[in-house]
Amino acid sequence: MHNHYSFIGGHEGPWRVTRCHAIVGGPVDAVQRLNVVNSPASQLSKRGTWVLQGFTSNVRYAERHEIAQLRARLDLLFEKIINTIHAHAPSAKICFNTNPGDTAEAVNRWI
Repeated sequence: MHNHYSFIGGHEGPWRVTRCHAIVGGPVDAVQRLNVVNSPASQLSKRGTWVLQGFTSNVRYAERHEIAQLRARLDLLFEKIINTIHAHAPSAKICFNTNPGDTAEAVNRWI
């Protein structure tokens, strides 16, 4: 399973970075572009200015009772995340995709 992603900030990539603000902790260095690669940072030939790591998961590896427990908590967690974003960045745009293929479309609705 290829669930390890690297978000590479630098001078290359399909995503243009228009601004970057730290919410918690120190800021990352300013970059012009962002690239997303389905590979861990240790396997990258180019690293850019910085690299953030991310993972995807899949509920098919959970049992029914575990899924029920997760779903019971997700609404409250989602609400907390959205309200925290709004409190620290009231003008932030929030978009949702339904799969990795329509991420650009979701972002373009708000830029």
